[in-house]
Amino acid sequence: MGADMTKPITREEFAELSVLLYEKVTGKNSESVTPNPFTDTTNTQILKAYKLGITSGTSATTFEPKTLINREQCAAMLFRAIKAIKTDGDYSIEGVKDFPDQKNISSWAVESTKYMSKIGIIKGDEKGNFI
Repeated sequence: MGADMTKPITREEFAELSVLLYEKVTGKNSESVTPNPFTDTTNTQILKAYKLGITSGTSATTFEPKTLINREQCAAMLFRAIKAIKTDGDYSIEGVKDFPDQKNISSWAVESTKYMSKIGIIKGDEKGNFI
């Protein structure tokens, strides 16, 4: 990643950042998944993130590393990184209120977005909407 933290970030860059977070916090070196399930990347950091359960592909064989990450994907990767770091944590979202635009959040991202909201990492816009 570059020095300008205001620029959009790609799925590849966020996966790399997630692995760096995992390795720095745990003090562990992670391993790449083999064989590589993706046809569009050989980036070892992405393969580490995949093996750790931090990320998945956009299909069974593609990762789309150069695609800009969206808020749902960001929340999901960060949530999974936190869970990989602290496997015995309390990740309950019981009692966390829905975003006003909850119906627009993909089903696979609901738990992640609510947990990130619960711990204050991700907020809604001025109306409380996530997307």
